[in-house]
Amino acid sequence: NRPFHRRVDVISSTMIPLFEQLIADAAVIAVNNLSIEKEFCRFIKQFLDVQIGPCFHCICGRQFGAYVSSCDNWYFSFRIDQHTFLVFRSVHTPMSSRIDSQTSLTYSEAS
Repeated sequence: NRPFHRRVDVISSTMIPLFEQLIADAAVIAVNNLSIEKEFCRFIKQFLDVQIGPCFHCICGRQFGAYVSSCDNWYFSFRIDQHTFLVFRSVHTPMSSRIDSQTSLTYSEAS
């Protein structure tokens, strides 16, 4: 079952559609059931840690600037009502065995 419907406007994404949908569904649940943006972020991050794996970050607000580094294919920004969300996985994230083998993670480490 889909969560109570709210319009999700994608701003930018490098994620596969399956993960976009998981994150959007979690965000809709958060907005429908919680009242503080920090709580939205905590709910989404904990959901992603369980469903996909660790090292996700979630930022939510009505007005903010951000400049972040993320793993390839792990960046998603979107809007629900007046809330803008930025969800990404950090650069040095180990791959989780729960991730589909079709997704890829590339990064370089300094020697």
